[in-house]
This record gives sequence, C-alpha cells and structure tokens, in this order.
Amino acid sequence: MAPTTGTTGPAGPIAVLAEGLGQAARASTPLRDASVYVGVLFVAMAGGGVLAELGILSWALTYEPSSMFERITAIDAVQRANLLLVTGALGCLVVAIDGTAIGMTLLAGRVVNARVSLVDALARARQVFWRLLGATILLAIVQLLASAIYRLAIGARPAPNPAGIPAFTIDPVPAVLVAIPFVLTTGAIVICDDGVLAAFRRSARLIARARRLGVALALFALLSGFVEGLALASGFDILLRITGVLHLDVSASTVSYLASALIGLAILMAIGSLVFTVAAVIAAPQVIALVRLGVPLTGLRRVVDVPVVDTPDTPDPADLPVPGGVTGPAVPSDRAAPQPEGPAEPLHAPRGRVRWITIPMRLLAIALWVIAVSSVLVGPPS
Repeated sequence: MAPTTGTTGPAGPIAVLAEGLGQAARASTPLRDASVYVGVLFVAMAGGGVLAELGILSWALTYEPSSMFERITAIDAVQRANLLLVTGALGCLVVAIDGTAIGMTLLAGRVVNARVSLVDALARARQVFWRLLGATILLAIVQLLASAIYRLAIGARPAPNPAGIPAFTIDPVPAVLVAIPFVLTTGAIVICDDGVLAAFRRSARLIARARRLGVALALFALLSGFVEGLALASGFDILLRITGVLHLDVSASTVSYLASALIGLAILMAIGSLVFTVAAVIAAPQVIALVRLGVPLTGLRRVVDVPVVDTPDTPDPADLPVPGGVTGPAVPSDRAAPQPEGPAEPLHAPRGRVRWITIPMRLLAIALWVIAVSSVLVGPPS
C-alpha cells in the first residue's frame, strides 16, 4: 500500500502529480509575484550584456577600421560585450537557483497551511543557496558522466565545440535515468534542511520506497523542460517576427536602437519569469511527495510557524514485527516524528532584514550596467 498521511492522502504517482499541479494553480498569485521578482533580477544580471551586444551590432556591420589600433580596439569591444553577456548569464543561473528555493518554499507553505510570504521564501533561499548550488553541481557531474558513458557505449563520438575541441554534453536519456533516485534532493534541502550528501541519501531512501513515484517525477521534470525549451524557441521566433514587422534596425538610428533595447530587456524579463514558473511547476509534485511521505519540515520551520500536522497512518517498516515476535531494527525513519502534546514552543528564530538582492549581486549588476552603458556611449573605435 502506498504511504499515506492523515491529512494529505496517498502518495501514488498520479495522485501526487495531480495534487502538485493543483497546488501550483491555486498558488498562482504568490508565484506570479515571485516570477516578476525573478524576471527583474534577470534584467539586472543580463540586461547590461544585452545592451552591449546591441551596441556592437549598431556599428559592427558597417565599421571599417583604418588602422591596426582601431581593429584591435574593435575586437576588444566585441570580446568585452561577450564577456558581459556570459557573466550576466552566470548571474541568471544563480538567480534561478534562488528562484527554485523560493518557489518550493511558497508551495510547501500552502501544502501544510502555513503563511509563507515572498520575503519568508527569499529568506529560506538565502539559507540554502550554497547547499543547492553544491547539489546542482554534483548532480550535473553525475549526469555528465552518465551521458559520456552512454555515448561511448553506443559508439557516438562527442561533437566538437566551436573551438574544435570534442566535448561531452548531458544527454536526456541517461541523465533522467541516473537522476531518478535523486529527484527529491532539492526538496530535502529546502524542506527538510538536509546537507548536500544527506539530501542525496534521503532522496535515494524515499525513492527506494516509492520507485514508480520517482520515475513519474523524473519524467515530469523532463517533459516540463522540453515544454520550457519549446516556449523559449517560440518566444524568440515571435521576437524576430515583431522585429521584421517594425523594421527595427539597431544601426539605423538612436530611436531604433532604444526600441530594440527595450524589446530585448522585456524578452529577458519574460524569460526569467518563465524559467521560475516552470521550476515551480516541476517542484510542486516534489513538495507534495515529500509531505505525503511524512518527512520532517525542519527547513520550513526556519522561516515560518508550521501548524502541527497529523503523522502518517502507515507504520514505518522498521517498526513492524518480524517472525519470532522481535521488532525490526531501529533505523532512522523519514516519517515526521509525533508532535508533543501541550503548548508548542517557538518554531523558528526571529530573522533579520532580508535583502531583495544581495550585496555581491548588487555590486555585480551595477558593474555590468556601468561597463555596458559606457561601451554603448563610446561607440565604435575611431
């Protein structure tokens, strides 16, 4: 029989996916606010790179250097714009990690009937950022190794990168297979407050108890990723069509450049909002699975008061009697511990002020924008 909780029902794959999508739909307002926040941060991180690239396009096609110095200066300007865009993209990846924690915290709060604001979710994201980053890197390495072994096994040679150097990439098939036992790792960090390795172990234990659920969650994440990719591709196609209809040419005039820049920044914000929304939709069934499997809500209690919830009705396998009348070994359980009777003690320590954007990220965004605007104002080398 599938594990159950006294308040949330069975933890079967269909029930978990359905309830997760339902919770994501009902949490549309807080998720929409969070998506706008993430979109603004995407503009703050990568907007400078977009402006710099458009600035290069405004003169690169018609520019003819008259000396070696001007040629070298032009090459430096192009490389600087590319560096700004790559740095901004890395900043967006950092924002996406924060966004994953924010969305998961907001959804977990709704599932357990706790009042979680965007500021509370942001505080939780700050608490777990480095652990999420470590788990993301570790899982990416595992998936990359699995993809390399898979390609070698089928005799596929790695495709060369633009520099002509063979490089392995993450293949969807082995990546999904190897990620199935660890599909609940992010939730274990955010909700259960586990460390990186402890989160991997907890996820593997839970998925070993509910293998079909793990497969369903992994395939759902893969499908959502494909949908996100199709949406982004469609968005870029629409952008090209709009540009063609409006006859926008960044090299034609200042007005045309500004119009192109505004459209580019708007698209960048939309990308950030879309990335967050898809991440939240993927996280919703994972949150439902963790709560229905009865994990401790230690991480959520770090930022909000979590109401007392019923403990699972299904006994833990370690507590069941075995032949001979001897109970099973006392092993750690993934079920929530019974709540003590009497007045509840404080569930979370008072938190200090939470910055909407951290000081390092703020300094990075300011530096990127200052360099980008300066490059655009200077124009082509002369």
